[in-house]
Amino acid sequence: MDVRSFLNARGALDAAKGGPLRAEHDRCKAAHEAAKAALERYEKATRFVASLRRCYAPVVLFGCTEHRWLFVREYAAAPGRPGPRPWALECLIVPAVIETQTWHRPKHPPNDDGSVTMTPTPVSADDVAATAAALYGAHVRIGAFDEVLREPCAACGAQALVACEHGFDHDSGCQWLDVVRLCLACPRLDGIAASPPLDARDAHPLLPPAARRP
Repeated sequence: MDVRSFLNARGALDAAKGGPLRAEHDRCKAAHEAAKAALERYEKATRFVASLRRCYAPVVLFGCTEHRWLFVREYAAAPGRPGPRPWALECLIVPAVIETQTWHRPKHPPNDDGSVTMTPTPVSADDVAATAAALYGAHVRIGAFDEVLREPCAACGAQALVACEHGFDHDSGCQWLDVVRLCLACPRLDGIAASPPLDARDAHPLLPPAARRP
């Protein structure tokens, strides 16, 4: 191909944009966007499954976030801004789905200067469940998987699990609560309701703590 042929080819390519090439471009772009959206839904759902198997992620050394992932037995929500807000909530911790974890725990009692050596320690599912349940004074209990609330998935109609995330950011001093519907058939994760952010030191009205933070 010489220079003239190369320059003339530009005009041919431009002309093809309005024909089959443009149609193929649009088809490929739509397929790419659909695949990208499906992958994002899949990754979002699988991350939440992994979180439910953790159940509780305590604050680690130099960390500032704390997460609790709970199954929902019952809930009620009402319209709000920017979206629905839960006004009643009963949660379950299911030891049968929790995996053994490794937490950093004190290796020995505090030294005279108050310092403590932390060491990685295996934590069983029952221990994780008991630790998480002890954080709440009401509306959270240890239960069975059969008690978890199911609702039809908005996309495929399969029975989806209802769960929630209760998180804290101690650096910014806020806490939040999101109720979600987890469909394992799609798979997908859809938000149902979310409470407005609260001060991390305040008792959450839906999931009151066993002891108020200082």
